[in-house]
Formats: sequence, structure tokens, C-alpha cells
Amino acid sequence: MDTALDTSTARPVPVEFTGQAGEYFGVWFPNLLLTVITLGFYSPWAKVRNTQYMYGHTRIDSASFAYTARPVDILKGRVLALLLFLIYVLVASFMPLLEPVFFAALFLVFPWLIVLALRYRYRNTLYRNVRFDFTGAYPRAFLEYAVMWLAMLPTLGLIYPYIRWRQSRFLVDHTRFGATAFQFGAPAGRYFRIYLVPFALMLGVMAVAGIAVAVLAPLFATLKEGADPEQIPDFPINLGLAVVLFYLLLYVVFMLITFYIRARTRNLIFNTASLAAHRFRSELRVKVLLGLWVTNTVALLCTLGLAWPWARVRVARYYASVTSLEVAGSLDDFVARAGEESRAFGEEMGEVFDVDIGL
Repeated sequence: MDTALDTSTARPVPVEFTGQAGEYFGVWFPNLLLTVITLGFYSPWAKVRNTQYMYGHTRIDSASFAYTARPVDILKGRVLALLLFLIYVLVASFMPLLEPVFFAALFLVFPWLIVLALRYRYRNTLYRNVRFDFTGAYPRAFLEYAVMWLAMLPTLGLIYPYIRWRQSRFLVDHTRFGATAFQFGAPAGRYFRIYLVPFALMLGVMAVAGIAVAVLAPLFATLKEGADPEQIPDFPINLGLAVVLFYLLLYVVFMLITFYIRARTRNLIFNTASLAAHRFRSELRVKVLLGLWVTNTVALLCTLGLAWPWARVRVARYYASVTSLEVAGSLDDFVARAGEESRAFGEEMGEVFDVDIGL
């Protein structure tokens, strides 16, 4: 298969999101009402309609994406998830000795569900009538999402960045546009560098917690012995307020770590990945993500959740604004060639992977 393209005429093509909060509210709110009225039965149809709106307003080079999933497939997947949950409840309630057996079975099944879910999602995503695909298989998924986790305990968790690198490589290298595979280019060492900052922050929080315990331990000992209140030392801050502030600090640090890892990892994957001769660019900023989270959270609390469409549109617009595609040669020629290859590829592989699940 010849995918060689002229890299001398590379040009940046931005990703655009054209959705509007008010317009999306008109899609989201009726879906929410129907989901509540039907006690959740309508939720697969709601998910498809919401996703179709978001995909349809995400554009590259004047062409938008399309989402073609069937709500019935998603309903089947959710019924399966519900059955698994009910089985767990029954086992835990009436046969607790079999609970380890259930988790062992889930350990074996989970990677398979990941593969099926990704395959379903990508095969129902189109750009210019060319489908994406996911070709990862269960044995490799089992290695990446099950076996590798067994190394966490003996390495005291230090292997975690390497596990995340392997999982990212598995996802990118097995994603296709038509019959053209994406290529993952991030080195493992960069993942360890990403996790250094969160590790340092967590050490700082643990140090603060240790100092707090050392300071408050005498107070707790005095209270336990039932000493005279006049003998209890004065503290510059109320004890209950101190606990609340500590948990608030812990939550803020957790969110900061989450957004830091998300931004740095996405930027690394996008900026080192390629599709044939085309390259990607991502410039997510942690402080912007944190600002979006704060303002969106305040808006959701003040509106009892009704600001969700506004919040989601803001996030989608920001993600699109910092993402672009470095197109080598003509994107039209590449899409046309990918479409032809995709039809031939689908005829070969359709019988092998004729299983769908919506999760």
C-alpha cells in the first residue's frame, strides 16, 4: 500500500468546533427529560443524539465528523453491564466465598470489553465518509490492561508511567483511518518525566499531613485522657476548620495533578503521533483546564446542573482551538485513497470482527 505523500507542502489545518451552548441545550435538555421519564431506558438514544451533535460540529478542513452508532447496540452493552453488576451483588450477598472468583473472571473479561468498546466506537466514527477502526486484539489487551498491573506491587507503583506508555502505544498503533494506521512516537522516558511533578506534589501533601499530625497529636492525646479543658493548648485555627481546609487542599491538588497529567500526556501523544506523512499538534495548557474546571463547576452548582451544555461546549471549543493537523500534500487525495483502501479492508476483516458492543 503506497501512502507516500509530499511533505514539502505541509500546511497547518486547525480543528474547529462550531457548536453553540443554546443550540446544544435544545438537544441535551429533551434528551435529559426523556431519560428521566423512561427511568433511563432512553439514555442510549440520548447518548447517540448528543454525540452526533458534538461530532457534527467538530470540523477539520471544512469537513465534519459523523457518528453512526445504533442506540440498540448501546442498550445491549448497558444491559450486559447491569447484569454483571447484579451478578456481583448476588454473589457478594449470598455467596461471599465466590466473590474472589467473580473478580478473577472480571480481571480476564475487562481487556476484552475494552477492545470491543473501542472497536465499536471507532467503526462508528467517520470523516468524509471514511471510517476509523481499531484492530487491537484480546491477547495484547490482556497483557497491557491486566498482566502489566501485576507489576505495580513489586515495584511499589514506580512502574506506573511505563504501564501508561504501553497502553497509549497499544491504543494509537492499533487505530486506523481507513486502512492507514496511526503511528505512536512518544518515548517511554517522557512519560516518567510527566509523572515527576505529580509525584513531587504528592510528597508535599504528605509532608503537610505529617506536620499536621505531629502538631495535633498532643491535642488528641489530651482530649482522650479527659483533661481539664483549661489545660488544652490554644490553636490559632479551629480544629474542624483545619480538617476541612486540609481536605479542600487535597482535592485541589488532586485536580491539579489530574489536569497536569491530562494536558502533558495529550500533548506528548499528539505531538509525536502521525498518520502517514501527516502530523498532529496539541497545545493544552494546565492553567486553562483548571480555569475551565473552576468556572464550569461554579456554573453547574449555581444552575443545579442546567449549565452542562454551556460547560461542555466551552471545553470542546478549547480542545479544538489548541489542536491542529500538519497536512502533508493534499488532504483530499489522502482521504480519497483512504476511502478506497477502507472498502477493501472492510471486505477482508468484516467477517472476523463482526461483534459490536456499546459501552
